[in-house]
Amino acid sequence: MRLKGFMKFLLPSLLLVGIGMLSGCGEPGYLSKLEGKRLCVVLSTEKGAQRVLETSLVNLISRRSKLEVIGSNALGMPNLSEEKPHYKKLREKFALDYALFVELTDVEITPLALNIGPKGVSANIQGKCSLNMTYRIVDLNTEEVVLVGQRNGDSDDDTNTVEIGEEGVSVNLLDLNNENKPIRQAMFNAVGKTNLL
Repeated sequence: MRLKGFMKFLLPSLLLVGIGMLSGCGEPGYLSKLEGKRLCVVLSTEKGAQRVLETSLVNLISRRSKLEVIGSNALGMPNLSEEKPHYKKLREKFALDYALFVELTDVEITPLALNIGPKGVSANIQGKCSLNMTYRIVDLNTEEVVLVGQRNGDSDDDTNTVEIGEEGVSVNLLDLNNENKPIRQAMFNAVGKTNLL
């Protein structure tokens, strides 16, 4: 009798483990293959502060990989384009091995939302962000693109809010002029969907 109960538990567990192994759970990202190399991150965006967003991406990759990572701003080359003469300069002047070019497009931040309900009024001052992220990794020694991809990203909804209800007024305000937070969240969300890390 106890054996039947144990088998009912064991079979689903083995099935879940098998599915996890087949789906590639825990498989390391592409950047893990470049351990010990030097990577330059070049980010361009149509909205938000390019320098702030690039630094955030550099920090994320530095924390989650064993690469030496530097941004194009730190090199004094903030408007670096994806051209072969720049590859040579990155390789020879800065001794870099790879360059990661990231472009954020279709950046949309939802406008002010006002909700009136039976228990009060709430306003979402800065809403959710969605964006498209394209990325390319270039081997600076061969000047060949070794990885290309595209992902969409979305930010959380936990941005600035004002609520007026039965218990009074509740205000959760971040920097109203800072659109970088939802863009950064959406960018990190898109990176999480890639095979980079």
